[in-house]
Amino acid sequence: ASKFPVKDEEIKAWYEAHKGQFQQEPTRSAEFVFFPLTPSSQDSLRAKKEIDGLVSEFASASDEAEFVKIQSDIPDAVNVTRTRADFSPVAGDKIFNSPNLAPGKIVGPVADRGYYRLLKIKSISTGEPMASASHILISVNPADKASVESAHALARKILDELKKGTSFTSLAAKYSQDPGSARNGGDVGWFTKERMVPQFSNAVFSGKPGQVVGPVQTQFGLHIIKIDGFDNRQIVCSEVARQLKPSSLTSESIKRKAMMFRQNAKSNGFDETAKLQKLELMPTGNFTRQSLVSQLGMDEQVASFAFGSNDGAISDVINNENGFVVMKLLSKNDSGYRPLDDELKAMIKAELVRQKQGAALKTRLAGLSKSSGGSLDAIVKSHPELHKITSNLIAWRNGSIEGYGADRRLVEAMAGMKLNKLSVPVQTSNGYALVKLDGRQLPYGMDIEAEKKRVLPQLLKVKQDQLFKTYFEAARRTAKIEDNR
Repeated sequence: ASKFPVKDEEIKAWYEAHKGQFQQEPTRSAEFVFFPLTPSSQDSLRAKKEIDGLVSEFASASDEAEFVKIQSDIPDAVNVTRTRADFSPVAGDKIFNSPNLAPGKIVGPVADRGYYRLLKIKSISTGEPMASASHILISVNPADKASVESAHALARKILDELKKGTSFTSLAAKYSQDPGSARNGGDVGWFTKERMVPQFSNAVFSGKPGQVVGPVQTQFGLHIIKIDGFDNRQIVCSEVARQLKPSSLTSESIKRKAMMFRQNAKSNGFDETAKLQKLELMPTGNFTRQSLVSQLGMDEQVASFAFGSNDGAISDVINNENGFVVMKLLSKNDSGYRPLDDELKAMIKAELVRQKQGAALKTRLAGLSKSSGGSLDAIVKSHPELHKITSNLIAWRNGSIEGYGADRRLVEAMAGMKLNKLSVPVQTSNGYALVKLDGRQLPYGMDIEAEKKRVLPQLLKVKQDQLFKTYFEAARRTAKIEDNR
């Protein structure tokens, strides 16, 4: 149990007392199913057929730049330099291992990242060395001994499984905590030495293809790395690319699926239908009418549905830039305040724990201040877990304390202290402190009265701006605007 327990009643009371901090515009929360506009196999075949028909024309084109401009979906790809890193691993292998990889030859078409790419090779030269590797990442907190031991134990287990013949791809999918590469068998693609952190790059570039190295520690954690290969070739080429796009027939087919889902969802339940059809339910979180909606961006159709419907309503099929959306409204909040949800409760609980810790520390330091006879040395001697810091330079202007760091709150508190007297507990940026001020000195040549006259108008202006901002925000929230056009 926590030394500083917090009850639900305390959280609610703190929320009510500080409710002004959580003012917000009306919000909505929803969930949705997304039907992406993905090209069909027929769309892919059509694009492939089109670009196949351009091979001979591209090879003999007298005005290459004009040909690329007219025929390519990447119209400026003329005499460009490409390396392995400019292609997906599969496409890169096909291009750089092609028997046609020679000046004047055509390579492709090759399917790559939503395009069919046709390359006319101009030259091949030696460029910066590149490596291809896969990794398994194990997260670790270097400051936590248990975390370090656990991470190294898992690394040993993975290495043992590799020695027994388990594939690196399957182990990456199972253990790696880098989700971006884990779903690709740990593949991080092609990279130059400078692109990765030094520890990772040094391990890869000093190894050999096929070798497994590690665990290697970086700021991201422990890495077990498989070196897939090296290449230092770069090509200069012109390129005709055709983007794979869904046809109108494909688009209509996907829209019909969304419409059928909506119909079934209204009859059988939104969540149940999604589960039955093995579709992912995607939450939006809370959003305002003007805010971006998670994964959908700014969408007027989404906003109109969400702010014009009741809880539980299911939307019509919404046309999105990248697909079709069917949405269910989960909740609405028109109170003008953020609701006391689980996330906010956790934030408030953490704040209350900090306050209780601070209060306990303040009480403890107050007792030590009284019993020590005003001596910091006596306190530290009897309580070695506390630290004494001696500073000969404390700067009011930027709040810095020599030997400690920056803490404007503490420095401002020192300004009003009596000299050579142990203070009461003073709140710092992250706790409490006892301070004994030995002396203070104004900067050479400073006229304190003139400085007051200079600073006072600035402080008044800041205060006026704060008051106006508070008034304006309150007026904007309560204003009712009618459009009589």
